[in-house]
Amino acid sequence: MLSRLASALPPAQKERAKALYRQARAAYIKRFRSYESEALVATLRGLGVAPGDAVMVHAAYSGANGFLGSPLQFLAALRAAVGEQGTLLMPTSPYGGMTIDYLRSGEVFDVRRSPSRMGILSELLRRQRGALRSLNPAHPVAAAGPRAAWFVAGHESCLFSCGPGSPFEKLVEADAKALFVDCGLLYLMFFHYLEHKVHEALPFPLYSDEVHEMAAIDAEGRETSVRTRPFTKVARDARRFELLEEELRARRRIAEARIGNTALALVRIRDSVEATERMAEAGRYFYDLG
Repeated sequence: MLSRLASALPPAQKERAKALYRQARAAYIKRFRSYESEALVATLRGLGVAPGDAVMVHAAYSGANGFLGSPLQFLAALRAAVGEQGTLLMPTSPYGGMTIDYLRSGEVFDVRRSPSRMGILSELLRRQRGALRSLNPAHPVAAAGPRAAWFVAGHESCLFSCGPGSPFEKLVEADAKALFVDCGLLYLMFFHYLEHKVHEALPFPLYSDEVHEMAAIDAEGRETSVRTRPFTKVARDARRFELLEEELRARRRIAEARIGNTALALVRIRDSVEATERMAEAGRYFYDLG
């Protein structure tokens, strides 16, 4: 009803009505759906994040989430949740479209300066003192914590950017968890590693035969190049991540909680691997194979 009334207003009044709505919504969230860092840490602990954990975070941070602080303070709360012995990781891809387009762009990936396009929290993490970023332009990862160097090491040598030897494979070894902040599970970057595990059984090629070589600058400012085999268009078009999510929900392997105006979800990485393996044993995959 309100939207229909607003659409009938003259343009100037319509913009004024939108501004008033945004103000009222912000006031409501601050009054009734707000929270501080301590409450966020407590909620994350209740969700299953423990001190010493390695946690890959996927976040769509916004000013409407109810957090009474800055994005930097939100990031500090995430780091507090894993503790001094834990490691926080985030995808920091420097592009917002398809990997193949970025690899063909002719840009130079600077591991120190190329900004993350994966949300403000990922950009803040990559800029933090002591944080490290993997040298792979296709799917670079930022990490902070005592295992950061181990996670990012050697990523530049991985022909399959989310496959063997990558930070994503190391998530399995580290018994890591994936945390989602105000975004759906379809943003799970680890999904690409799961694809690699089943790619030989697929009726189409997961990877392009073409090897792309992209110029890059490492953490010491040295020029190098990184070779990558991107995903095929047929694989991208056939993906149906919701099938994996359905399997995880059927197995009750997704923990969810709300705090203020923020939705949180947590998945143990090894649970997603097990779900993928069980699906494959039954001849089921997270693609449209019809």
